[in-house]
Amino acid sequence: QKDYTAATMRTAGTAVLAAAVLAFWTRSGDAVGCNTCHIYNDHSAYAEGVTSATKETATPTNFPAGSHCSQYKDASCCTADVANNLNTIYGPDFNFLERCGGMSDRCAQYFFDEGCFYECDVNAGRFRRHANCEENAWEMYHAPVQASYCDSFYEACKNELYCHSDDRSAFGECDPNTDCKPIGEIYADGKDLCETIWGDAFKYETNERDAFTFHFEPGQPNPNDLVLLDVSFPDACEGIHNGSMVDDCVASGLLQQNIMRAVRELEVMMDDQSQGSSNAKDIAIAGLVFGLVGFMMGAFLIFMTQCGRGSKGVPSF
Repeated sequence: QKDYTAATMRTAGTAVLAAAVLAFWTRSGDAVGCNTCHIYNDHSAYAEGVTSATKETATPTNFPAGSHCSQYKDASCCTADVANNLNTIYGPDFNFLERCGGMSDRCAQYFFDEGCFYECDVNAGRFRRHANCEENAWEMYHAPVQASYCDSFYEACKNELYCHSDDRSAFGECDPNTDCKPIGEIYADGKDLCETIWGDAFKYETNERDAFTFHFEPGQPNPNDLVLLDVSFPDACEGIHNGSMVDDCVASGLLQQNIMRAVRELEVMMDDQSQGSSNAKDIAIAGLVFGLVGFMMGAFLIFMTQCGRGSKGVPSF
């Protein structure tokens, strides 16, 4: 009973505060805030008939019924055109569905989910490889992915054929007549899969509180919006981003980061208190304190969404 009481208070505080942060962040009538898309692709260079480039900001997108990436309809860096051509937008050499004669729907969905994250999720931009886009604006580097997701990806695809290059990445040369092998023979496990198949774009992260997922259901809030908020977005790319929008991103992002950092620190304190004390009263008090702080901060942010608002995604004090 004591653990249940503490956990309930902590969960309630976290839920209210997280909802308030999201309400503050996405309230209607304001600028997009920190929704600048920092990973940028121009697919017209690779795929015939796909002319859409990455959007400047993550905005609502009308995905057709049954379209891939529709979970990002409320805020997407990709267009519906890109989402509907994920297996062809990088050219025929990267068509994972057809190069080795087909792939099961179950396995293919993991590849589509990764493509949706990379193309559509604004949070991917936190891990753009080149700070100033001096070489390109499309590469990612070591974005952490939940270990359990990578493991599930491997289990779903280990018996599927995949065309592998010498470095086992999707970017090298491979001959589908000789280089198609089961994924389970190319990669040792989920960690090897996630950290190799897309080069060093991703890393396998066992601390799933600080890691992205490639999958969430349409209609649900994007869980990636509430992780790694202490990781700053990179600078704007000259010729791609509007300067005022990025300035808003920085100002709004700092506020959001500070709020969520406080939440995380309180969660750690709560965990330490629960693990270090066998006293039911201590645990209950720790849970109560966390819950009350969450409610108070959440109430403040909800209030800020209704009055005292600036026009560019930050409050006017």
